Amino acid sequence: MIMKFTTTVILALILLSFNTLAQKKASPKKTKKISLKAEYWEYPPQSVQFLDYKNREAMKILTSRGKVILKDLSFTNGTIEYDMEPIDQFFATSYFRWDSENENECFYFRTARAGDPYAVDAIQYAPQIGGINLWDMLFHFQSNATFKKDDWNHVKLVISGKQMRAYVNDMDTPALEVGHLEGNVTTGTLGFQGQMVISNLTVKPDVFGDLSQKPGIDPTSNDPRYLRKWQVSTPIATADGID
Repeated sequence: MIMKFTTTVILALILLSFNTLAQKKASPKKTKKISLKAEYWEYPPQSVQFLDYKNREAMKILTSRGKVILKDLSFTNGTIEYDMEPIDQFFATSYFRWDSENENECFYFRTARAGDPYAVDAIQYAPQIGGINLWDMLFHFQSNATFKKDDWNHVKLVISGKQMRAYVNDMDTPALEVGHLEGNVTTGTLGFQGQMVISNLTVKPDVFGDLSQKPGIDPTSNDPRYLRKWQVSTPIATADGID
């Protein structure tokens, strides 16, 4: 009788341990607030100010040239959120899974579209592959968005495997859904480019809701203009002066 009781207690303790472990694994990771102080970022000299802006800790990017890259972060999947006030007359870009200048993923605003909720190219996703930004091959990853210039806009990027949802000011409805992230890299840090002010930058690792990590629908799959099969000949040398 005693042995039977002892066995029952041991089994109960084992089940309790497994349950506790499962709860720990299921619990979401904590939000990581990214410091907007100079020592945590790499950037060209005299291109960034770290300041108190409208009663917030903020990072103000003063030039459109060069990138501002966060040190010591390894991001794969999760949620990136920040407030952004665009100043640049052309673009305000955020990078994720930044491996290098040549290999990264990016999401950007065409800031001239601020105040125009019907502009179909207000925002865009594009990868950087081999040092080339493939924006002009991915028109299907453009969309409209309601955002303001010279005022705060809240941005949320939810990234899961091969998919991304981008929210701009409206946190209930994605402004852009990317069913197939095209970049070569799966892990990297964050960065920004373009004249703007950044505040309240946070990262939630591995928090992506119901967004699948597998590729979604390819909006170009039925487009006959794409070359999907080809053959490569041996190199052909042409004479000088012939294009």
